[in-house]
Amino acid sequence: MLLYSILQEKSGVPLVAREKIEEPKEVEKLVITPIKKELGKAFKGSQTMVVEALEAMHEKEALDMKAALESKGEVEFDVCTLGKTVTINKSMVSIHTEKKKEHQRVFTPSVIEPSFGIGRIIYCLFEHTFYTRPSKAGDQQLNGEQ
Repeated sequence: MLLYSILQEKSGVPLVAREKIEEPKEVEKLVITPIKKELGKAFKGSQTMVVEALEAMHEKEALDMKAALESKGEVEFDVCTLGKTVTINKSMVSIHTEKKKEHQRVFTPSVIEPSFGIGRIIYCLFEHTFYTRPSKAGDQQLNGEQ
């Protein structure tokens, strides 16, 4: 997966495959929406890191945060890139579920074989240029050019 993320980051293209679904299905998705205006007021220069951490939360962590925000109004949130814990209140983030219809399945393929350079081309040329043939006596193989 590390190679995937590096290739995706450097190319700027998502390395995913899409498969059309014959019958669209309705799914519930958790939507985490950081409110950048409020986060900017509270965290100034480190706003970007807080936003990225909020958007990268796992579903369970987001649901726990939503429950804590509804009951207490604020929650302590650990931002790894800052190396500290910050206080998030209700006005800084919106966490809710939405029902959406999916018309395609998006997934990351398990195998990607990037091929670069001239080495592969030369190997293919050698493979297609030379072949082996049996000798007239049949006891050994001879190499030859096509």
